[in-house]
Amino acid sequence: MGKTEIALLILGLLSLVALAAPGLGVIPAITIIGLPIAAAYWATPALFMLALIAYLVNRVLKLPGKIGIAVSLMAAACLLAVPPYLLNGSIEKKAVRYTTGDLNRVNPPLKARTWAIRQKFRFSRGATPCDGFCLHALLSGTAKRVLVADTKQPHGEILPDEEVQAFRLERRAVCPEVSFKSGQHALKFARSKGDRSRVGDPVETLKLRASGGECLIQEA
Repeated sequence: MGKTEIALLILGLLSLVALAAPGLGVIPAITIIGLPIAAAYWATPALFMLALIAYLVNRVLKLPGKIGIAVSLMAAACLLAVPPYLLNGSIEKKAVRYTTGDLNRVNPPLKARTWAIRQKFRFSRGATPCDGFCLHALLSGTAKRVLVADTKQPHGEILPDEEVQAFRLERRAVCPEVSFKSGQHALKFARSKGDRSRVGDPVETLKLRASGGECLIQEA
């Protein structure tokens, strides 16, 4: 048994230890100084596979010197890359097949004229059921109309008798009365770069729009 075979044997034994007890690598890693030792310990199985395949390729090709070593290592790396390439392709096809019905193929930014929301009724009595998301979508111009459905199970089956309220902006001489609690909405309008002013509140923005004749209209 030559020096190469002895080195492969030792590397193989270390690989078995690393696979059986990978937690041992944590001990030198804790000391920070021992991080290279820990990295080498955890990489031992991969290094053994690379060295073993390179050794077998070199025995088959019988190339002399450093050229033989370099060619053998390159051939071993290529051989090791083939199984993951084939497996990843089949896994990707399965993933696409499993999620075919769930893929989001909508290209942002969204340009839908009507958005629909299903949520639990969580507004105070008399409040307009158009929350921060609803107001943000309308005031930013992302949506022309927002439908808000009151449901006890927002993620359950859609029922035909669910009550739905439609909201849109419309210019009128007199705006219908709306009731919001200012400052209680999560969504805020983004500030431009370098702008240190207070972030605008959707409710306050709606009031300013209403003063100019642009009204929030609610209808069943």
